Amino acid sequence: MSAMRPRKKLESSMVKETIISDLPEHIIHNVLSLLSTKDAARTTVLSKRFRLAWTSFPIIDLDFTEFRNNIAIDQFLDFVRDSLQRRAPNICVEKFRLLVVLRSMEADNRIDGAISYAIEHKVKELDLHLLHTNNFNDLYYKLPSVLFSVDSVKVLKLKGFNLETLDLEKFPLIEELSLISCAGLNNLRVSNGQLKILEVKSCGGLLQIDISKSNLRSFSFTGKHSGGGEYENCQINPADCHSLTNLAIRGAPKITSEWFDNYVSKLTLLENLILSECKRLKKIYIPNPEVKVVEIKRCAVLGKIEIVAQNVQSFVYFGQSRPCQIKITACRLLRNLQLYGANVEARWIEERLSQLPLLESLRLCYCDMLRTLEVSHEQLKSFQLINCSILEKAVIYAPNLIYFRYEGKVLKSPLSVDSPHLEAELTVDSGRYITSSDEWYNKLRNFLGYFDHCKLLILNCIPRRNLYPTFLIFPEDLRDTLLPPLFDVKHLKVKIEAQLKDIISLVDGLLWLSPLLETMSIIDSGSGGGESSLKFQYAKSSVMEEMDLTCCHSRIIKCWRHHLKKVSMENFSESDRMRLMDYFGRKAMRLETIET
Repeated sequence: MSAMRPRKKLESSMVKETIISDLPEHIIHNVLSLLSTKDAARTTVLSKRFRLAWTSFPIIDLDFTEFRNNIAIDQFLDFVRDSLQRRAPNICVEKFRLLVVLRSMEADNRIDGAISYAIEHKVKELDLHLLHTNNFNDLYYKLPSVLFSVDSVKVLKLKGFNLETLDLEKFPLIEELSLISCAGLNNLRVSNGQLKILEVKSCGGLLQIDISKSNLRSFSFTGKHSGGGEYENCQINPADCHSLTNLAIRGAPKITSEWFDNYVSKLTLLENLILSECKRLKKIYIPNPEVKVVEIKRCAVLGKIEIVAQNVQSFVYFGQSRPCQIKITACRLLRNLQLYGANVEARWIEERLSQLPLLESLRLCYCDMLRTLEVSHEQLKSFQLINCSILEKAVIYAPNLIYFRYEGKVLKSPLSVDSPHLEAELTVDSGRYITSSDEWYNKLRNFLGYFDHCKLLILNCIPRRNLYPTFLIFPEDLRDTLLPPLFDVKHLKVKIEAQLKDIISLVDGLLWLSPLLETMSIIDSGSGGGESSLKFQYAKSSVMEEMDLTCCHSRIIKCWRHHLKKVSMENFSESDRMRLMDYFGRKAMRLETIET
């Protein structure tokens, strides 16, 4: 019998290899496309068929970051050279991607050879990404001249190169061009009718971009920082971009209101518009009939925005200290409205909401003119109210609201959210507004009580002086006099941003806040422990015995200890798990099971 087993194993192995060898090459290529370069290379040991398929695979992805923990830069470049030498001849390359981190920017024949290989094999998508080990922004690798004699490339992405010149006419088929952190190019002229997507980001020394006779659909520009928070000057001349549907410009000092009126306002096909850190823009008028997304961010002197485009569905505004008048009354199809640092009053918000019947998402951040706010909207599904410094009261009637997020001080007046399906996330300031312990906990108890109806309540604990994380743990003497604020909450999640030292105090305090919890989750990002959870099952109500009364005889609402029957624990450390088992074993009067 023992002699038969090796033979059966050998036969089984041969059958498996035959099955693998019989796979069509395109199926093997599909399998390889789902793997990283390192894992795809390892498949060559599976069978001769896989080994041949690897050498003819039309997608080459050589990424140093996949190897960096186990291989030096020189070893990686040797691997690149050797891998390309072993490939089958006469194979056209669909996609070639090379990411290398270099110690110097001196020419390396292994890098130049890899680029030449891609060109010689009629590459269609070429992605070359070079970084420096010290992240020096002023060091660039000189692009080999061989790249300027290619007629097969449709997608070209370059990062970290010294270009000196770039003639797009030598890329007759190019449809997408991305230049990131490149240098040496003073002028970029775009007149290639095939080009559809153009991205230019952080290219030092670039003075001018001229676009003419173009069929561009998407143009994205991000300026190069020149130091002190300023951007280098680059003149953008989109003389003929009438086909643009996406336009994003960040950090362009020469963009003015007149430039905007002359170029952007006339783009009749424009759908997405993003303007950020354009410090000479004073006013913006947006009439574009097809525009759906508008984002205006940190334009320092901007004083007026008027959108009369009726198809806008999303508007995002990041303001600064300067007041800005915002007119969006024509945007009746708006579904997403986000205002950061906007000088708007509650009346403006309330009037706009009445004019936006389809609005589903509203976010108000650092809007420091909001004192009292009343929101009433039938379609609203998400509402975020973040750090509005003088806010004293907010009443939200939104019967379809699913998610509510609040960050800020504990309000004395109501923060009422009327919705039966609510998931709420709260981050409260636990430090600056405390005058005495009892006053603080009374405020906190009343504040949390407004969220007793939530299906899920998320509490974010941010460290603040010596109060962390005790601000969530009510003192024992106050527990005897105060009602638990979250009696009806069944699912509670706590996010902690500093290392948790006392799991028992936290769990005990949370079970007083919500004495009939079904699930409790603790996310401890401070220790990197991920998410731990407790699940609770309770026995049906029973007549209390006399021993029960010693626990909470003076409290109107009796605690969880009387009915807890089963506890399930997941993802706790061994020490915390043992402490919790001891805690529940001692405290729960009718506990039957603890599962870990």
